[in-house]
Amino acid sequence: MDPIDSELADLEGRLAFHRRLDAEAEARDRFLAAERAETFRDFLIALPVGLVVGVVTLDGAEMWGRVAAVGVDKLRLAEVAREGPAPSRLTPRRVHDIRFEAIARVVRDAEEWNR
Repeated sequence: MDPIDSELADLEGRLAFHRRLDAEAEARDRFLAAERAETFRDFLIALPVGLVVGVVTLDGAEMWGRVAAVGVDKLRLAEVAREGPAPSRLTPRRVHDIRFEAIARVVRDAEEWNR
């Protein structure tokens, strides 16, 4: 093999390696961008039914309850007491349909509620 051919093969090998690194970096960047693009709405839609959460609305109303249903643009919250035995099993006091646009914060832990 000619020295020029071996040098060319070596350069092509390095170029292929760097192309692969660039492709992996681009794929990683796209994945991270997609992960960051998850919106608050996506988070709300992913809330599992039966989860006990606190919800604070934009007008300052605070509710603590069990997620009864999640729709395209609403969260149905079955209000239960924060304290007491197994709030996820209690009969709800009231049921609230809350539009996603009205939700300012969702709290999953009771200790986090008063922060």
